[in-house]
Amino acid sequence: MAQTYVSFRTALFPGGDPISGVYVALYDSTGANLQTSATSGADGRVFLGDIAEATYELRITAPAPAKVQKGTLQQIVVQGAGDQVFDVVIDTSSLSESGKADVCRCSGVFVDPYGDPVRDVSLYFSEELIPTLLYTAADNKTKAVVPRKLVTKTDASGFASVDLIQDASYNVYMEGFENISRIIKVPKLTTSSLPDVLFPVVDRVEYELSNVILAPASAPTVTVNVGTKTTLDTYTVFRSGVREKGLNDVNFDQTNTDKDIVSVSLTDGGILLEALAVGSTSIEVKRIVPGTGTGVTIYPSTEARGTLHVTVQEIPA
Repeated sequence: MAQTYVSFRTALFPGGDPISGVYVALYDSTGANLQTSATSGADGRVFLGDIAEATYELRITAPAPAKVQKGTLQQIVVQGAGDQVFDVVIDTSSLSESGKADVCRCSGVFVDPYGDPVRDVSLYFSEELIPTLLYTAADNKTKAVVPRKLVTKTDASGFASVDLIQDASYNVYMEGFENISRIIKVPKLTTSSLPDVLFPVVDRVEYELSNVILAPASAPTVTVNVGTKTTLDTYTVFRSGVREKGLNDVNFDQTNTDKDIVSVSLTDGGILLEALAVGSTSIEVKRIVPGTGTGVTIYPSTEARGTLHVTVQEIPA
C-alpha cells in the first residue's frame, strides 16, 4: 500500500503555481469502478488514500476554462509503499482577462465527440437591453446606450472568444447547432469559460446564515440547537461563475437524511431547518436529471457540491 497524492500545478514540481479547485476521481484500470474522489486545496494537492499496487485511471476536471495537459483521462501506476506523488499540469493560459471592470471575456474550445476541433462555428449574441440614456455630469453630455449584436467564430483550433457585459442576459444563436435562440446569463467576473456560459451546469449550492456563507464550499456545516428553527438562504453557483438566489437545476436529496434529527422544508429562496433531536445528519444536493433540467452532461462526470452537514446540539447552559 502506498500513500498516494496527485499534485496539480501550472508546471511540473517544483516549478509553476499550485491550482486549487481541481476535481479528480480515481478509478480502477477498467474505468468501471470508482475508488475515491476529491478536490485540490490551496496547495494544489489531493490525497487519494492508501492505495494498493496497481494501474489506475484518473478523471480530472479543472476549474473552467483552465485545461488539463495530456487530457482529462490519465493513467497512473502505483508501486511499492511510502508516499507517491503524481504531477498533473494545468494550463491556465486560456484565462484571458477582459481588462474592463464591467466586462467578462468568455473564451473556450469547441470539439466534436472525437476530440477534434470544430472550426468556423458562428455564435451570434444579442443584448437583452432597452435603449438607455446615460448622463455624464463631468462634461454635461447625454449619450444613448443602445443594444448591439456581437458575432464570434471558432478558429482552426476550435477556439472562440467574446467580451460580454457582466451580469447581463443575451440571446445567443449557434449557427448549425440547435437552430434555436437561447437566453444565457453572464457572470460577474472578468473572465469565464464560454462553453460553460453557453451550456450552464450547476457546480455547487451555497448557504448563507446571517449573511455569512457556510464553509467549506464542498461540504458546508452548520450547528443548531435542539428545538429551534433556522432559516438558511440558498444560492446556486454555476460552473461559469453565475450565482443565483434559490435552487436552480438542482434538488435536495433527503433520502439519507435522518428526519428524526432535523426536518427540512423549502422557503422562498432558502430552506428552513427544524432541529428535533440531538445528532448529526446530511442533506445532499443533486442536479436535475437530463430531460427535466438543462440536459447538459459533463465528462469526466462530477457531482454537484454543497452537501449540507447539520449537527443538532443541546441548548448551551
